[in-house]
Amino acid sequence: MTDPDARERHRLLRDAIALAMTSAGWELDRFSEDALGDWELGLFWQPIDDEFSVMVVFSHLSIPPREDRPFEVIGEIGVSYEPARRLFDLLEEGQIWAPRLDVHQLAGEDPTVEEVSTMDGIGPAASCLTGAVLTHAVAWAARYASVDAVVAACRTDSDQADHARWAVPVLLGVSGRYDEARTALAEYRTATEPADRRYRRFTHRLTRWLESDHPLPSLQQRPASESDSEADQRPPRETKEAEEARKQAMREVVDALRPLVAARTRAELYALLRDELSRRDVQVDDPLLLETALDLVQADSKAQRRRISWRILGDTVGSIVRVLRTPEPPPLPEWLEPPDNACRAVPTIPFRWSAISLDPDADQLLRRVVEAVPSPLADGVHLDAWLRGDTGTSGDPDVTTVHLGAEAIGTIEPADLDLYRGALNDAAKDDEHPLLPARITPLRHGGWLVCLQVPE
Repeated sequence: MTDPDARERHRLLRDAIALAMTSAGWELDRFSEDALGDWELGLFWQPIDDEFSVMVVFSHLSIPPREDRPFEVIGEIGVSYEPARRLFDLLEEGQIWAPRLDVHQLAGEDPTVEEVSTMDGIGPAASCLTGAVLTHAVAWAARYASVDAVVAACRTDSDQADHARWAVPVLLGVSGRYDEARTALAEYRTATEPADRRYRRFTHRLTRWLESDHPLPSLQQRPASESDSEADQRPPRETKEAEEARKQAMREVVDALRPLVAARTRAELYALLRDELSRRDVQVDDPLLLETALDLVQADSKAQRRRISWRILGDTVGSIVRVLRTPEPPPLPEWLEPPDNACRAVPTIPFRWSAISLDPDADQLLRRVVEAVPSPLADGVHLDAWLRGDTGTSGDPDVTTVHLGAEAIGTIEPADLDLYRGALNDAAKDDEHPLLPARITPLRHGGWLVCLQVPE
């Protein structure tokens, strides 16, 4: 949401919905109240009895628009089993709502997207979104105020099939029917595509809970929602002045190293390059830039350096064109998918990478990966890698191995371990392994550069 008019429409619509709902006795969910942002317009609940509530969420269907495009807003209603909500550390809120409907379906209408183009449209849209809820929701939800009723509705209504695979195992487990929960979860997991990492992670986490002492923390222990956006928590972007200063320092370093090329290996030049950049307090966030700088250092003539520069420019432009022309990429081969306990995607810092140390026998696997995963980008093949931070196969607790699918390809450099330690520790608490974006680049002089993005 970028323009002031759109922000104001968002705020007024959110307030109009909240007024209609709370005036009728619905409560704004206290765990989401502080987190209402560009997407969500409000999450409300009304108790049916001691264990079941009816929940409704209003949200934007797409990214909040510019002035020349309307809001597209939807409302979804569902039944919530209150004890299951206490598994907040395992589940997302929507995973335990079932059965579910578009709010317009409560009045026998088809699912409808409400459009809000102007300030004058806010009141009518709020009325259309909340009217059927206030009139029909509690009576509708009361029909499902038991675990058996919810499970039966999920299993017999084909429209609830996707909700059922999340809700049924949870409700059965939380209500103490552990064997039924395990059986249901196993059936849904068997039918899950390998690329559905979100459900595979859910399966791992719920299975772990089912095999434990089944702790159910109180709702009061739930951590407060964060109101800051992810963008606010990231490091500030480099200013143009700082970027120009960094590029100029890089040019000076390349010029300074060029007379030292004779009788030195590329590895020795790489070490000199790193030392010189460190001496000048220049941080390079992508090791691929260092490889390019070494190509320029070792270039025999100005003509060759120009060819390298033009090649980089051509590759960049070509990548943009290929990305624009490439349809939705095919799913990864199943052998490159991480295991269920390594589907924990970690937020990372864009454009900041660290190089890993490759195993001596990684070449064959990397060649197979590059052949199996087409990439429109000139900087290499992009996919996800997962980390094992325990003793792994090395027997050394200070070694963190990097995996593609089931295969280890290398280790995190000791100097970079602290960048990943937080993600590793957080994942270990849940018996998981972190999953991060990786990039595989075949180098011009031979060999490979494999990099991992750095966690936030």
